[in-house]
Amino acid sequence: MAEFSDAVAAAVRSHHERWDGTGTPDGLAGDNITLNSRILAVAETYEALTAGRGGERCAPAEALKRVTEKVGTEFDGALVDALGRSIRDSSPEPALPSVALPAVATASYGARGWP
Repeated sequence: MAEFSDAVAAAVRSHHERWDGTGTPDGLAGDNITLNSRILAVAETYEALTAGRGGERCAPAEALKRVTEKVGTEFDGALVDALGRSIRDSSPEPALPSVALPAVATASYGARGWP
């Protein structure tokens, strides 16, 4: 079994603490929650929403909106802002719209390529 550092163990133990102090296991609030725990809490919630764990699957923008709604109660606003910047900065360029070819074109050239 792998050994984890004290920092990793503390992050995992406290990642259900809430920014407003109503979380578990110790009822820690704000900066009394380790930074690693706060990061893990935001990341876990965002991932759960986008993966559909425990309910409907959300698009990234909707998941970010839901996480943002919990700033000040569950999450550190600075970390949610950082997540938002990261998502916006890594979003691919919009794809060109697909255009359906008429059936004649796909039947004539689809399997063989261009004449």
